[in-house]
Amino acid sequence: MKNSNIFGEHYNARGLTPEKIASSFVPPAQFAEVSARGNCVLVGPRGSGKTTLLRMLDPRALHAWRKITEGGVSAPNYVGIFVPIDTAWVSALTNATKSLEASRAEAAHLTIYTLSIASALIDVMRWRLSIGSRDSELNVPSESIDEVALVEELKALWMPKKSVRSLLELRVAVASEIATLPRKWSLSADAAESIGNYLNPLELTAAACEIFNLLSRDEGRKWALLCDELEIAPDPIQQVLFSGLRAAPAPLLLKYALTPKQRIPFGQGSERPLPANDYDVVSLSYATREEGTPEREREQFCVALWRSLILEICPMQTDELSNPFRVLENPNVAARTDRRSDDDLEAKFGDMFRDLAAKDETFKRYVISKGVDLADLNTADQKVRDSVIRKVRAVAEVRNFYLTSGEGDKLRKVPRRTLAPYCGAERIFAVSEGHPRWLKYTLASMLSSVTSKAKIRVGDQNRELEHSLQRIEARIRALPAETMSTNDLVEAIGCYFKEQILGPQFKPDPVLSFIADKNISKDVVSCLEQGLYIGAIIPMKGDAFNLFTNGLIGHRFRLSNWLAPHYRLPLVAGKAANLSSILSNADIDAKQFSLRLSDELVH
Repeated sequence: MKNSNIFGEHYNARGLTPEKIASSFVPPAQFAEVSARGNCVLVGPRGSGKTTLLRMLDPRALHAWRKITEGGVSAPNYVGIFVPIDTAWVSALTNATKSLEASRAEAAHLTIYTLSIASALIDVMRWRLSIGSRDSELNVPSESIDEVALVEELKALWMPKKSVRSLLELRVAVASEIATLPRKWSLSADAAESIGNYLNPLELTAAACEIFNLLSRDEGRKWALLCDELEIAPDPIQQVLFSGLRAAPAPLLLKYALTPKQRIPFGQGSERPLPANDYDVVSLSYATREEGTPEREREQFCVALWRSLILEICPMQTDELSNPFRVLENPNVAARTDRRSDDDLEAKFGDMFRDLAAKDETFKRYVISKGVDLADLNTADQKVRDSVIRKVRAVAEVRNFYLTSGEGDKLRKVPRRTLAPYCGAERIFAVSEGHPRWLKYTLASMLSSVTSKAKIRVGDQNRELEHSLQRIEARIRALPAETMSTNDLVEAIGCYFKEQILGPQFKPDPVLSFIADKNISKDVVSCLEQGLYIGAIIPMKGDAFNLFTNGLIGHRFRLSNWLAPHYRLPLVAGKAANLSSILSNADIDAKQFSLRLSDELVH
């Protein structure tokens, strides 16, 4: 077997060639939405695959992917232009223009972003004219276009005072200008005027694409501007790009990616773009069933990614390892791979329900009051099966595993380190949130422990789940903090949810999500934004447009399933409570709250 630590290069898609990205691409369900012929805003935390999805719309990546799949995928008929935000020039230019008036600083940022688009666009144009694209429908035979005339028109848009005669020379000149622009602005604002004043990069990009269409006799061809990491773009760039969604200049489609941590400057009044009319919001956060997205979509993606890893890590065992539901040992009673009928609730949950009822009088009273016969769950009618047994099963399972009876029938926590309720393929995929980076790290490490019988034991799964928890906890603790840290916020919420599950009273409908209500402080909002950025907090399905235009207040969130094993939470969303109320009950001090919880549940 290969060394499982092979994925460093896959985690940052920005540094790879389009062909390399295509070679290991596993399309999630959202890829169809992202690639559709229309404007969209792609939302997800770091590492959720936003960059990969946008880069897969680069015609070079799509061309390589179609070859790999032997033409089994259909490519969109537009031409993608992938444009990342370079933190190096953002920082350098911000420092260089901090003493300038606002309008001059705005011009500087729009200028350098326009040149970044130009750089990416020239690369795509050169590929369309190259031998490498000869078997692509986007190929333009080099002899059919006057490159000198094309370059003359393009440099008139971007760099009118430069003397260049080929696309390659123009590309080099643009790269040089991007590298030296911050220094020019730091020396003198007037020194940068020689390259023009790009107040609307969308219009100049549209003009460049139209010029190529006309000279290549490919009139009507659409081009898609694929803008990545816009959450770190300076405000002038955000304002131009997002206002452009209302009416993008022909022949452009606009596809943007960002983390959902901030209010987006969409514009005001009638000029504000409207969701569904002007753009679609595509979320990379997989929802639970009650949030409206079928869990099967997430599971199908996880299985496909698993098989991709098998091909890369252990290609000699593809057949015996292809089914993760057989390879990853499942200790859970309600295993989906169990051959017993889904209607046989007694076989699936009977022992667990009776075990919990024997030590938890509050659970026993609840299920009996709802007409459940603990001697045989199969006697329940369909309404009770759905509204009681299946509804509480996830909560009851975690509660039963981590609680036991103590003196005087008082419940106490079992000091278990094992994370068995989260093991097995189905549960691991749910914990993963369908997050590509999490899956690759965790599954690759688990595969390094596969036995000769093509099994990954529960203990090995448990170890890697603990390692994944350590990674996310380290990332949360590393986030900057002022009066309150994101770690404090997550701990307060997590402990509150933990009490809902493991507290003295069984709660059939526990609070496991929260509303960011207007009574929370700015510090709490800032912590929420940071949690969203790294994926520790998940926005739930609903009015995503409201999240972008009005900010986080009023929106519903939950903790990431990544954290469920740490706080002993079931993998369901539960009902919601106002965040201010949760923090008030937790006294905002997570340590004090943990002590209060430990008083009620003796370790």
